[in-house]
Amino acid sequence: MNVPPLPKTDGAEPASPTRAAPVQKRRCMRHAQREAVAKCLGCGGALCRECVSTHGGKIYCAPCRGKLLAAEAEAGKPRRRFGPVVRRWVLSGLAFLLAWTVFLLIGRFAVSIPPTTHDATLWDHWQEGGP
Repeated sequence: MNVPPLPKTDGAEPASPTRAAPVQKRRCMRHAQREAVAKCLGCGGALCRECVSTHGGKIYCAPCRGKLLAAEAEAGKPRRRFGPVVRRWVLSGLAFLLAWTVFLLIGRFAVSIPPTTHDATLWDHWQEGGP
């Protein structure tokens, strides 16, 4: 917490009447017996030294800082959308169709190979001194 100190007074007049007068008149919104040293940027309430909390270099009261952190946490969460689920199913279906098509073409190619090639007659032909 980087809060400027209160001006020192000896019970007489304040050190700087233009700056110290508003501080001395205002009291903390949570602690009525304490002098305010800052103002919350969220709600505008007066804060004593104990109530001041900072976030991003700015001064907030505890409730406003909590709301700010909750809003930032909520903004960081991914939203659930229907689109990514549909995209995943469509891509999975396309991958399945592609794999099925590849295996179908491999099967048709294997069936189109002449029987003399895959019934071991080619090997016998090579052993006999064929081409």
